[in-house]
Amino acid sequence: MHSRLFTLATAAAALLLPLVNAGGAHVGASFRHRSRTRKLTKRGGDMPTGWNLVAQCLTDAPPPNRLLPQATNFEKTLTPALCAAHCDSNGFAIAGVQDGHECWCGNTLSTNSLAGHKANATECNYPCVGDQAQTCGGYFRVRYLISLVLW
Repeated sequence: MHSRLFTLATAAAALLLPLVNAGGAHVGASFRHRSRTRKLTKRGGDMPTGWNLVAQCLTDAPPPNRLLPQATNFEKTLTPALCAAHCDSNGFAIAGVQDGHECWCGNTLSTNSLAGHKANATECNYPCVGDQAQTCGGYFRVRYLISLVLW
């Protein structure tokens, strides 16, 4: 079972990693999603079923050029798992954590020329306000998550 989950995670990453090519240009991708969330612990430690953190840092841009369209501010509790659960419960297939306390949701990564470029991983090193041991993006830098429950 673990091998199957790893394969699914690898396949999901393969879906999104081509969105950012070596030159930094990107293309959009859309996903349809079916929600299947399991209960989160108090600190947001459990990732919703079918969600994975993609090990990539992407640029964001000021409105109206955001990487993902829907934002929620979690001033004291944000973790990647909490953000994924929030987006999942609202019917989104992509989540992104940014600036330590922001959760961004959507079904499409932006196709504008300002957001969605690959950034250095060190630029996504802000600690999450809900768990300082985890990182939640940076200043206009997004670590993103996707749902593997696609249909």
